[in-house]
Amino acid sequence: MKPLLLIPLLIALVPGAPAAAPEARPLVLKAGDFQHYVENFNKNDHELYRGAITNAAAWDFLKANIPLLDCPDPDIATTYYFRWWTYRKHIKQTPAGFIVDEFLPNVSWAGKFNSISCAAGHHLYEGRWLRDPKILDDYSRFWFGKGGNPRSYSFWAADSIWARFTVTGDQALAVDLLPGLVTNYLAWEKAKRDTNGLYWQIDDRDGMEVSIGGSGHRPTINSYQFGDATAIARIAELAKDPNSFYTDQFNNVDAVEGYAGIGRELVEQVGHVDGFVGMIGSGGMLVGVSQALKQAGAHARIIALEPSTSPFLTTGKGGAHRVEGTAVGFWPPHLVKGAYDEAWAIDEHEGRAMAKRAAREEGIFAGTSTGLNLVAALALARELGPGKVVATVACDTGLKYLAGDLYK
Repeated sequence: MKPLLLIPLLIALVPGAPAAAPEARPLVLKAGDFQHYVENFNKNDHELYRGAITNAAAWDFLKANIPLLDCPDPDIATTYYFRWWTYRKHIKQTPAGFIVDEFLPNVSWAGKFNSISCAAGHHLYEGRWLRDPKILDDYSRFWFGKGGNPRSYSFWAADSIWARFTVTGDQALAVDLLPGLVTNYLAWEKAKRDTNGLYWQIDDRDGMEVSIGGSGHRPTINSYQFGDATAIARIAELAKDPNSFYTDQFNNVDAVEGYAGIGRELVEQVGHVDGFVGMIGSGGMLVGVSQALKQAGAHARIIALEPSTSPFLTTGKGGAHRVEGTAVGFWPPHLVKGAYDEAWAIDEHEGRAMAKRAAREEGIFAGTSTGLNLVAALALARELGPGKVVATVACDTGLKYLAGDLYK
């Protein structure tokens, strides 16, 4: 009976007049709809310090330069326009061109024109959406040849300049600044890189004032240097510098094919392989060996390894660890499904002890990741039983680890 009751209701709807459609909103935002934000900010501001763009000129500048945002949450919309309105206050015209300052009043710890490199990375990242390129072109050049000191505070200079290029598409500035970016990176390396390979910084100079973590090998300065090294390599690619090459090991398929030779060599020299274990960094080594073994018809059990202190593959949660070159905290693009059979988390302390044992008893002088490889290889060999062949890789020389505490 229910379907019969529905039929006349549906028919009755057909001949009726169509319901009025809601009024369509314009697909392109109108700048005037957002002017009230700036007017309210101006009304509530006592303009003590005036930069290159005063409050009176704020709306005209923002209307011409920033992306418009329409958001149903009024707090988000207000915050968005307030940030741009405030950013505009810090744009300063100097004899060296435009800069963006961190403090509106002059402060004793600033450099030339009241500039501070501490916030410069943020300035370039946030300001990269400005339509007028001159402001941040001038500001970028200021740090490399116009009087700025890019090392008075920690500053991810190359990374932020690269990030701006990804928005503007104008590579000329980044390429022109490349020599200065390289010089800056090497100067950081000379002054702040310790014998253990990590960079250190005073917490105040890291822009953290006086922090609980204190001074030392801080993750901030180390991440900035990693970002700058990557950006410099990418800019060098843009410049077609014959002395540079961006390896991009997490995405470059050569990282897989380059290790496939190990798998082929194992088959040629050993005859058959029952198991292979390997720590995961980019994933290139394990996947390359795995593919080669499978192509040769070997039915080897492939085990992907990670330190138990950063069990991303096994639990989805990364963590801090001391196994260099491994456990990056995300899923490496090379590590496709089917490339391995299982993932094991290996105790880091066992790996460090095994590295020392391998050096002492077998003359295999290698690092921590090799120690974890050996722990897993022995465990798999015990599991498979007598007569089975399990292989792994000694990743690098132990010379890199003499400055740390592995071999102390």
